Amino acid sequence: YKSCKTILVRNVGKKEANFKLETNKPFSVSPSHSILPVNGCTQANVEFLPNNTGNYTGELTIHYDTGEVVYVQLYGTAIDVNVRLDKSSILMESTYIGLCSQRTLTLHNRTDIVSHFEWKLKSTVDEEELHRDIIKQELSDEEASSKRSLLDRCVHNPYLRDRVSILDHNFDKRKALINNERFLFYDDVFSIDPVEGELWPHSQIDVTISFQPEKAKNYSSVAYCDVTGRESRLPLRLKGEGLGPKLRFSFDSLDIQNIFVNSAHAYE
Repeated sequence: YKSCKTILVRNVGKKEANFKLETNKPFSVSPSHSILPVNGCTQANVEFLPNNTGNYTGELTIHYDTGEVVYVQLYGTAIDVNVRLDKSSILMESTYIGLCSQRTLTLHNRTDIVSHFEWKLKSTVDEEELHRDIIKQELSDEEASSKRSLLDRCVHNPYLRDRVSILDHNFDKRKALINNERFLFYDDVFSIDPVEGELWPHSQIDVTISFQPEKAKNYSSVAYCDVTGRESRLPLRLKGEGLGPKLRFSFDSLDIQNIFVNSAHAYE
């Protein structure tokens, strides 16, 4: 979550001032360059956008065209926003194959800011990027294999060379999709609705968990709620049991006794 402070810069000298502003992450400043006439003034915005909780210090450096350099100390503290799940785990009701059961949990926002939330597959951004790199490498291998196969066929049919550009275009589109992939939560049997949304200050939102088993077995999964203003994602453990059909005969044995050849008898 980004916070901003506005400072007023005024030229109290006797000549036009030409200066540059610089700082380092997690601080930033805009505009980075300005020219002020005598007695002129302008505003500069210093933004603070930390990725982790803790105390931060930095410097705002002002470079004048005269060669003079002025340093301004910057301080910032990052804390987690008070957004919580009312449950950290959900045990779904045992459900027969092909049917669906649902449970509800509540996401609470006890802060004065609007928070955006997303349910994710991975627990951290680093895990997401590692997963993205693996997918991109698999796609690169597939692209290389497809090109080799197509070029081998071009030896016997030169007209196929026109398809190389089409192949490149298709893989470029798939690479763009991977680069833009957000890795929202997805599972074969568990689903979350809504998977993302806005959580207004001092409010709450109900989230529906659905469970639709495909086999008679125990299922488990973990979804991670990524909330703007929190360093770590909130884990939600999901468990459920899929039940198969329960059938039994109305009796254990049937005595047909003696019957005539080619005669039909019905038993219930």
